[in-house]
Amino acid sequence: MFKLVVSGMLIGIANIIPGVSGATLAVITNQYQRLITNVATLTSLKFNRVEWGYLTSIGLAAVGGIYVFSWPLDYGLTHFNAVTLLFIIGLVLGSLEMVQLTTHQRSRKCRYISGWSLGGLVLVLAIGWLPTTGGIEWNNTVLYGLSGAVAMMAMLIPGVSGSMILVLLGTYTEVVQLIKSFDMIAMFPFALGAAIGGGATIKGIQWLIYTHAPQFESFILGAVIGSVVFIASQIHIVGNHPLSLCLALILGIGISWRLTHAR
Repeated sequence: MFKLVVSGMLIGIANIIPGVSGATLAVITNQYQRLITNVATLTSLKFNRVEWGYLTSIGLAAVGGIYVFSWPLDYGLTHFNAVTLLFIIGLVLGSLEMVQLTTHQRSRKCRYISGWSLGGLVLVLAIGWLPTTGGIEWNNTVLYGLSGAVAMMAMLIPGVSGSMILVLLGTYTEVVQLIKSFDMIAMFPFALGAAIGGGATIKGIQWLIYTHAPQFESFILGAVIGSVVFIASQIHIVGNHPLSLCLALILGIGISWRLTHAR
């Protein structure tokens, strides 16, 4: 139960960091396939087959992670940006070997060097380095719903950050403000779009896991590495002590390794 709560909190925290994928943390913490299966079952309206206790536990943990850690995370990114980002990179790097969707062991060459992994790498970097559009009119319900759909689709793909998609659309700040203010009426089009986008994407992801697990695994690894490259490109090391940067990276790797190898 403790590992489940920690996993849920990490997934929640990742979803509010532009450039970091909540789905990646779900894969790393070994929750991705189980989550996808349960959500797909839920969207198929097969309620008696849903693990309600599991979904409730990890969902509440994710929400708790967002609200408990959003303030220190924001403080760290504001005042200790380079150190915080390197700590996040450490968390991801320390968990790469735990990204596994297949039932058999594959060589590192097969996992990391393929057209699928290259595709994941290129996709994430292309999305991350796109210029922001900035300025969607939020009184347009259609665009609001579209933002929710696209962001949720991205959140379900490991390596692709849903919050980064909102940044690219110029809607990240507005969404965060609406969540903090609990303005559910204004959030309804976004939530509806997210539900539709998530429901449509879940089936495709479930199909990929069942029919093309090795290829999808390599794609995810490429996407995760692409996320690390993108985050690293945002770090400004000037004015930071090299020792503090190294310690942050090592600490992130150590914590990640300990959590993902916990039994």
